Amino acid sequence: MATEQDWASYANQAYLAANDTILARTNAGAGVEIAGQYLFARQASGGLYKALGKAAIADSSAMTALESVGGASPPRLLIADDAPTTSWTADTATELIVVRDGNCGVSMIAGAGGANALRFGDPDAEGAGAIFYLHSGDYMRFDVSAIERFRITSAALLPGATDNIVDIGSGTYRFQDGFFANGITTTSDERQKIWLDWSEDRRARDRRIARRIMDEFGWFQWIKSVGEKGPDDARWFFGTRAQRVWKIFADEGVCAPIIGEGRDQRPDPDWDGPPPPALLCYDSWERDTEQRPVYSKTVLDESGEPALIRVDTVVVREAGSGFGYRKDQLDELLIWALHERLLALEAGAAEAA
Repeated sequence: MATEQDWASYANQAYLAANDTILARTNAGAGVEIAGQYLFARQASGGLYKALGKAAIADSSAMTALESVGGASPPRLLIADDAPTTSWTADTATELIVVRDGNCGVSMIAGAGGANALRFGDPDAEGAGAIFYLHSGDYMRFDVSAIERFRITSAALLPGATDNIVDIGSGTYRFQDGFFANGITTTSDERQKIWLDWSEDRRARDRRIARRIMDEFGWFQWIKSVGEKGPDDARWFFGTRAQRVWKIFADEGVCAPIIGEGRDQRPDPDWDGPPPPALLCYDSWERDTEQRPVYSKTVLDESGEPALIRVDTVVVREAGSGFGYRKDQLDELLIWALHERLLALEAGAAEAA
């Protein structure tokens, strides 16, 4: 048993220390010892107060901890300066809430050779997602589907521990813009390539394709930007249109033709020829939805939590598709074609001389 102490001596303590206990014993000497960290007290307002101890809270005089116990499903922990008004306290999907008037944070401290981890999952996939900080290597690690996908070091953002498997964005969900102090480096090691035969017939075909693509270049404005800023303030861009580029290749029998109109445009699924060159891109996606619960603001369920009214199916994104091209590869094709044209002009000038 711990050393006995008069209850009155606790009156001026702002927190229960690690070695504070409450003793309950019978006349015969039997009893129990309860550590302060496990004690709850009911406030006058009806809320539950839990003193977490100075070791757990730096500013213990200002912070209290409230925990729904005795029937809450699931149990939730609320750490707050005062009774918060945030609607998050009514969200039954939130088990841990921290509310402060000033700065707010949750800290995890591990040994110099250890690791900090936040793990996500369900009973069938306990390690489906995770965030780690590895002290020994000094890097952050992000796992999805139990595989490391990204790693952040002091010098770089890396695609996990496996090379060449992670994309930045997709045809469905794109980043709006990118800013870099230096150019983008594309690896082009010849040891990773099978160099293909480029016959004179193919070279002639590619010269025709390049010439037609160069005739397609012009200025344009994005429809979204015009809708937001108006035609006078939306910026102008220079380039070409992906479907036009695709059609030029298709006219030469290099890829499937485009069928359909408007939103129904797509490469002909019945095409039995070769796949399109890698510089041509097409992506399609199904309708994307998610389930969002709606809770009552006035009615409580049998556990005392806001009652579930319904679950709405919200459309995050409608089904659609998009065409594109890899700009670097298209530019290199056009540079080659211009070089070929220059050689022809020089040869003609030499003959004329």
